[in-house]
Amino acid sequence: MGQHWLTVNLDTRQAKEHGGKLGEFLFCLGNALETSIQVPPPLPNIDDLVRAIKPGDIVYKGYHSKNLDIAEPSLLIPKTATQSSRLVNLLVDMLHEIYAHLKRLANSRTNLLIDILSLSATCQALWEVGRSTMYHHIQRLASSVSWNGHRILCIGSSLDNSDIPENVFRTPEEEARFTDDGESALYEYNFTRVTGKPFNLDRVFLKLSQHWPRYYYRNMHAIDHLLVYSPPPPMARPTVLRNLTRKEYVRETALIDLKAKYLPVVSTGSYDLGEELQKVGMSEVLMTRICLASDPSVSMSYDGDIHQGAWVGDRFDIVSSAEWQVTASWTDVSDQVLKDLEDIWKSEFPPGRYS
Repeated sequence: MGQHWLTVNLDTRQAKEHGGKLGEFLFCLGNALETSIQVPPPLPNIDDLVRAIKPGDIVYKGYHSKNLDIAEPSLLIPKTATQSSRLVNLLVDMLHEIYAHLKRLANSRTNLLIDILSLSATCQALWEVGRSTMYHHIQRLASSVSWNGHRILCIGSSLDNSDIPENVFRTPEEEARFTDDGESALYEYNFTRVTGKPFNLDRVFLKLSQHWPRYYYRNMHAIDHLLVYSPPPPMARPTVLRNLTRKEYVRETALIDLKAKYLPVVSTGSYDLGEELQKVGMSEVLMTRICLASDPSVSMSYDGDIHQGAWVGDRFDIVSSAEWQVTASWTDVSDQVLKDLEDIWKSEFPPGRYS
């Protein structure tokens, strides 16, 4: 019947579910895993991301009327603002304590940022106090979705603790925590499930609009002016997949060359093998080397030891080749890694199978 698999990050205790057997998802992973280990660009500095209030600023208030968007200038930040709330008369240290209390109450990083944003947007004084706290939690939210530099492996439901390599856990105490002192399998650990989507502040705004629709749509034009974030452009191609533990790397240019071997597309009737191979990226390259299970059942024709991956539990990232200077301490393993990938591919999609 086969076994199911989880790609897990031991450092963040997170997991991505694939919803099936290895042979069912290996060559249709998409770019989520690849994106999650890319080295992200630094966030803008605080003054560019969470702007200070400048009395007298004119921002544009947008209106939507059927098929017409109209932008009308409105003076939204008064030159002087009378603070009537006694809350803003508290010492700044006390106000920071209130923000710290929000952290204890929140049940997720996203909800915490929404709470901090909601409180800070109530008046000019609290916005200034809350800016650094907002920026700090945006940094944490962005880092929480990144897996670059972390220990990653894809574990099968058959995995027995005795088959976990010694290099996977850092200490005996960590092993005991993940396996309940050997009483439970690693697959059964309560990992936090994640989607693998990259950080995007727009999702925070969407959730804010769902929680406080009247507040959101009345004041969003002001928040848009003060909290400014644009997702960074995609990483420059070609890239390099780096195994930071072993100091080995795979060049995307080598993967491009492999794909070129199957062009023009070889039609087998109802299925184009070459066209399907063009969809393979660094996610699939990595997955062929990080699988770990006790049972060799992978629902594939391939008879190699893919369930005993050579890179299980290692640390990885992806960088743009234009931004990385290779040194003598690194080894290019592109040929061997992609030879294995090609063998797996050809065993799964031999010519004529889909004709």
